[in-house]
Amino acid sequence: NKIQYKNFQWHTYKTEHFEIVFENGLDEAAKFASTILEKAYIRQTEALHHELKTRIPVIIYKSHNSFEQTNVIPEIIEESMGGFTVVFKSRVVVPFMGSYREFRHVLQHELTHVFQYSLWIGEGIINPYQLLKMNKVPLWFIEGCAEYFGESPRNTHEMWMRDAIYNEKLIPITRLPEHGFAIYREGESIVNFIANRYGEEKLGEIYHNIGILSSFAEVVKKTLGISLEELDRLWRKSLKEKYWAICGTKKIIPYARRLTKHKEHIFNVSPVISPDGKEIAFLSDRGGYESLYLMSSITGEIKNRIIKGGRSDEFESMHLLDAKVTFSPDGKLIAFVTKSRGKDRLIITTKKGKVLKRYSLELDGISHPVWSYDGKYIAFSGLKDGKRDIYVLELAHSKVYRLTNDFYDDITPAFTEDGYIIFASDRDKDKLTKYGLYSLFKISQHGGVPVPVFEYRSTTLRDPVVFEHYIIFVADFEGVNNLYVYDILTGELSALTDILTGVFTPSISKDGKYLVASVYLEGGWDIFLIHNPLDRLSLI
Repeated sequence: NKIQYKNFQWHTYKTEHFEIVFENGLDEAAKFASTILEKAYIRQTEALHHELKTRIPVIIYKSHNSFEQTNVIPEIIEESMGGFTVVFKSRVVVPFMGSYREFRHVLQHELTHVFQYSLWIGEGIINPYQLLKMNKVPLWFIEGCAEYFGESPRNTHEMWMRDAIYNEKLIPITRLPEHGFAIYREGESIVNFIANRYGEEKLGEIYHNIGILSSFAEVVKKTLGISLEELDRLWRKSLKEKYWAICGTKKIIPYARRLTKHKEHIFNVSPVISPDGKEIAFLSDRGGYESLYLMSSITGEIKNRIIKGGRSDEFESMHLLDAKVTFSPDGKLIAFVTKSRGKDRLIITTKKGKVLKRYSLELDGISHPVWSYDGKYIAFSGLKDGKRDIYVLELAHSKVYRLTNDFYDDITPAFTEDGYIIFASDRDKDKLTKYGLYSLFKISQHGGVPVPVFEYRSTTLRDPVVFEHYIIFVADFEGVNNLYVYDILTGELSALTDILTGVFTPSISKDGKYLVASVYLEGGWDIFLIHNPLDRLSLI
């Protein structure tokens, strides 16, 4: 059994088709899950022409750190795993991370696997995994359907597909592997194509024909009336019609300088530029372990590895998939979050790797720390009992203050020079209909009522960076993440980038002359630097 660092307390909430088992404090998330699952049950029952015969257990953990301690399965849980479904007992196990939109996606994704296993076992197939060995059903179809019914985030799908098409890395249907991102992204694209061209009911027919015919090629021929090769040709043709015009006009930032080039590793993420613009701290999985590095912004040369991760219980994980690093105002210290012994800890270190402070806070998760201009505070997003809110740590007295306390998803704070905090949130008057649509809000670093910065909203709108009267942020207004700039004085919104794939976690120097960000391209993330970014704006 895995090490469990705490005593778990469980509660149960039953619906017609599900038994929701959840950690103490997740009452709101459990009720939300029951509503989403029952709606998804109706849709999938109709689409797949199949009903589940028993009530399905759904186990919800209050953070990914708790989720990784589960003994429902013996395997080690990776950070990239959003949830799983046990085949024979049809138990769904998921973490709640604060975002109801992402929670909905994971629940619907895993419910699809429940239907798959239930249907194929009902057809007399003892072990659904034998379908893979028998070449009856490819993994891209299994996961593609789960992403299709799970309604996966569109910007992630668009980013991956655009990059694969532009770089001619798209894999033919008949050669798709049994692992990797391709089976999810391409699989979802193929299933989407089938549903849009032939009707969603054809997915249900494919499911049932899998139990009858001897190969997936025969299943496609009987269900769609075409060969697997013809399906591949038609799918690729539809992608050309959709993406070729986009790929011809949107590429990499033409005026940016590339500082890293990933090879066997794929992550160079969360860059933060020092106040004087001379150095960049960032996270990377180079060398096989995720670690914190310091790089020259002038030459791109790696100066040193500040913290080596993955080799001790103090630095088990740096959370590469959703991390943030921050410099102190004088540029001498760096703060970041690491997982240690089942909890997130806030670490303050020198640029040489000497750890000065370790903050183990009574929270289920910590993310996106940012230093205040006066150096007295660090703000961050904290997860506690199903609520992700904005917190402030007063460094002199090691006191933590909670600025927001509600079920909205409050993330990625940034300080202003006059003592306010700008953060992203999906808060709205009616959270039941607007959850998952984010905007920027402003609150005093000492607390108060959050007020909207502007009226723009998007499914991804986050990572604000404040410079003078400008707010630079990430949003997917055009389908993938790009950088935008909002002028607080004039109310004007401008685009800073218009690229093919996606931009993440911007950071700007104190004088505003240099901006760094992580960009996804060629199957991985690399760091780019823009000189005089505010001279390159394009009004929207």
